[in-house]
Amino acid sequence: MKEKKERRSFIKRDIIVVIVTLLAVAAVWGANMFFENRLSGQEIQHTLMNISTLNSAEYHYTHVESYDSGNRKILWDRFEIPLSKSEGVYSYDGKITAGIDFSQIEVNIDNKNKSIIISLPKSDITGSELDTGSMKSYYEKNNLFNPMNAAAFSNMIEDIKKEEEEKAKTNGLLTWADNNAQNLIKNFIENTYDTNSYEIEFKTK
Repeated sequence: MKEKKERRSFIKRDIIVVIVTLLAVAAVWGANMFFENRLSGQEIQHTLMNISTLNSAEYHYTHVESYDSGNRKILWDRFEIPLSKSEGVYSYDGKITAGIDFSQIEVNIDNKNKSIIISLPKSDITGSELDTGSMKSYYEKNNLFNPMNAAAFSNMIEDIKKEEEEKAKTNGLLTWADNNAQNLIKNFIENTYDTNSYEIEFKTK
């Protein structure tokens, strides 16, 4: 009788161990399913794409420009009128923004390697503004025979913007925008989703 009681006791203990083990496996499986359902690559991608465009860097500048119209030409540009040029020195303030197009973002989740892989396009110039109201004139000579006209002024503004955009790129604006965009996206995902032990990786498209 004693042996039967001990045998029953062992059987009970084995059953309890099996049940506990099954419950633990079920709990882990359920947690993984819950986590994977919450951490959806499509959901993250859809959320990020709704942002449209992210301006992640700004470049501010003050540009000094000199204007020289040259002497006025007459008779099919064959002759010049001496001392008929207009000239001046001006400064303008401007701002250039750079960022990425979120409609091109791709998000994939590698559950095996516990990683969230985000493919991003490279940053580009998203805006270039020159504040004409900030203009300062340091020197100006406007000749009556060859005055500075609206077309010349507009062309000068466009030339300034193009020149400053190239300077901004040379000075690392796009690299700065790439790094800022990655940091912003990483912080957004970590604060919005339960990333648990997943690592966030970035790739350039």
